[in-house]
Amino acid sequence: DSRRLIEFGDYLSYVFKNDKLSDGHNAWRAKPGDFKEFDMKDGDPINTILLQEDILKGQRVE
Repeated sequence: DSRRLIEFGDYLSYVFKNDKLSDGHNAWRAKPGDFKEFDMKDGDPINTILLQEDILKGQRVE
């Protein structure tokens, strides 16, 4: 149903509109044991994160 898809799109826009990280758009080649820390913009709690593979660099998970 197209109405539900529109509602879902509105929900996703709402959930991800307020980026809590001061520098959240990063890509790097992680080596075994590497980790990444980010500074938060404020003390608000988070309940959702979005992790994505940079497909321009090809699949790296085996």
